[in-house]
Amino acid sequence: MNSIWKSICSIFLPTFVMLSILPATNVWAYSAWQGHETQENGVRTVYNPALPYEKTAIIRPEAQWRLGDDDSDIFFGLVTDAQRTPDGTTYLIDSSLSTVYEIDAHGEVQRTLGREGDGPGEFRNARSLVLMPEGGIGIVETMPGNLVVLDKNGLPRPSIDLGDGGSPCMVPQVRVYDGGLIMSMNCTKFDDGEMELGRTLGFFDENGILKKTIFNDQRAQKGRTFSMDFGVGDFVNRWTNTESGNLIVFRDNFKYMIEIFGPDGREIQRIHRNYTSLDRPQKEVEDEKTQIRELAARFGTGINTTVQTKANDIAHIIPRSSGKLWVLSSEGTQNLADNTIGTFDVFTATGRFERQITIEVEYDREDDLFLVRGNYLYVLKEARNTPATGAFSGGSMMVMASNGAGSDEDDEKEADPYEVICYKLPTIN
Repeated sequence: MNSIWKSICSIFLPTFVMLSILPATNVWAYSAWQGHETQENGVRTVYNPALPYEKTAIIRPEAQWRLGDDDSDIFFGLVTDAQRTPDGTTYLIDSSLSTVYEIDAHGEVQRTLGREGDGPGEFRNARSLVLMPEGGIGIVETMPGNLVVLDKNGLPRPSIDLGDGGSPCMVPQVRVYDGGLIMSMNCTKFDDGEMELGRTLGFFDENGILKKTIFNDQRAQKGRTFSMDFGVGDFVNRWTNTESGNLIVFRDNFKYMIEIFGPDGREIQRIHRNYTSLDRPQKEVEDEKTQIRELAARFGTGINTTVQTKANDIAHIIPRSSGKLWVLSSEGTQNLADNTIGTFDVFTATGRFERQITIEVEYDREDDLFLVRGNYLYVLKEARNTPATGAFSGGSMMVMASNGAGSDEDDEKEADPYEVICYKLPTIN
């Protein structure tokens, strides 16, 4: 992640854009699916060709509301997550201000919840939210891992410890399903002068007790140098889940492969696409090397990690309620027009590469981030220009690092406001 503060003017689009789905004519596709399916070690495995069998579509969603602009009385620090309830209520967490905003379907702030602290209903270092099955929300404190629970009235309920038997754990991601929690964590144990780093991804009960391990590895670290390279992929950060509780993992950085596990922990499907890995921009690689050197100097230790020169084949996966998967590849982020989030590969529920869709909204890929929750897209304007969490490409360890003050040139520019824009996605047959 670029650690330099950037402030450039966004290209203006009307707030409300008429929804349209248009066919794109510049991408050729097969007239029929050209892949094949097989069983490998009892797992249904689908091999897809490089191209889909339907034409690419362009989506221009309609904006529902926006907050944080010059006309708003809301000031955001750093919004890092959003969750949406069936009645249209959106919860936004501002990790910088330790505040949760409750927003109705029309974009009106109804109330704020929580505050920084260690008491009931208070939280620190929280970056994500979950919707609790009985109503209310859970606020995920990343390190040490803890789930701060507020009921539907905003009152504190008992928190859930997300640690590993008392070991200090960093919990980058938690999701709730009918049977409990899906969670990944990095844990550290100290014994006889050695440090053991452990990573786990699995299904947990409602009290945070591990029920089924999907991936796990342990590595002993000696001396003042520790390794951030792991051989089984980044399963801690590179996963998502469906509404039914299926776990979707894309852990291999340089293999276009999606692994799907049921709530019982059994792998039920594996999806491949014929794909060639792309190079990362050289400046991005050099910036990451610099950040690692600065962190090593700050903490007085050595860091052994391999900085990737190739981009991750899969950057993001969005499960849809229809069972389809929208997959953003490194290819889908290249050579894009202005105000375009990316071109997503669409896979059917059976794992076939059906088509591609390009999403066009008010978006600057250098400055902004996005989230999709159900049929709604949230654009976080200027999110890349705030202090944030960086993930080194060589492994799964998340390192908390402030972006710093930025350059003199950046300081001379007037920063754009941090905004959140909510769009409604169309239904695609």
